[in-house]
Amino acid sequence: MLDPVPDLFGGRFPDAFRAEVRTQLTDLGVELLLGSGLRQPPPTPPGVAGRFSVQTAAGTTVTADVWFACYGGAAQGGTLAAPGERVAVTPELRVRGHDTLFAIGDVTDVPEMKMAATANAHAGVVAANVTALVEGRALTAHEPHPAGIVLPLGPKGGASYAPDLGVLGAEATTDIKGDLFVEMYRDLLGVTP
Repeated sequence: MLDPVPDLFGGRFPDAFRAEVRTQLTDLGVELLLGSGLRQPPPTPPGVAGRFSVQTAAGTTVTADVWFACYGGAAQGGTLAAPGERVAVTPELRVRGHDTLFAIGDVTDVPEMKMAATANAHAGVVAANVTALVEGRALTAHEPHPAGIVLPLGPKGGASYAPDLGVLGAEATTDIKGDLFVEMYRDLLGVTP
């Protein structure tokens, strides 16, 4: 794994979590090359198999069979925010300056990790607030979620972190996300296997 950042997860999570992930990756045979990017992109397209060698900015030669571009993403707020900026919302998730326009998910400027679970929480707050507006009741504020993560590493590995639970290892992580919530989403979407 090659990344120009100096450490896993950019310091967002505790050292014990990063150490657990680092140990499991090493046990899986993953070599971590952190703190140096590539001099130039690989000669093959991302996600396409084909053996190649590249050099890092630090001069290390890396040989691989496939690579994936993992750059993150920029917010796209359309007409509600400048390009690359998030949409400013009130605690009730109303777009600032608009009483009846709401925003949810990654596009909001809520100071929390941008994840499916937080977008789901936003949806519940907005649904309740639309109903409250129609019925003339007070609106509910969204409480930003603290940083947490469930990171599966293969079928029997992984690490998790939540401020109220601390660092959890492979077994607990597999129990939490072993099926990647497939059954929950089948039920939610009414899909029969």
